[in-house]
Amino acid sequence: MAHQPTLKVLLLATLVPTVALACPNCASGNDRLRNVLTLVAIFMTVPFLLVGAVIRAIRKAQAGSNQP
Repeated sequence: MAHQPTLKVLLLATLVPTVALACPNCASGNDRLRNVLTLVAIFMTVPFLLVGAVIRAIRKAQAGSNQP
């Protein structure tokens, strides 16, 4: 029975991603709604990425101006 913990870890590793990806929309197989949700996710993510890039650029500019 030395392999039982390994088996549990293997089962957990294979089942957790499956459960995480089993949202109601993905499980329904509705491709039209899936495409809409993908676009919504992109529209929600892009502003955060842009703000992150702007903050990084401002910090680099401030660090460059502080050097003698």
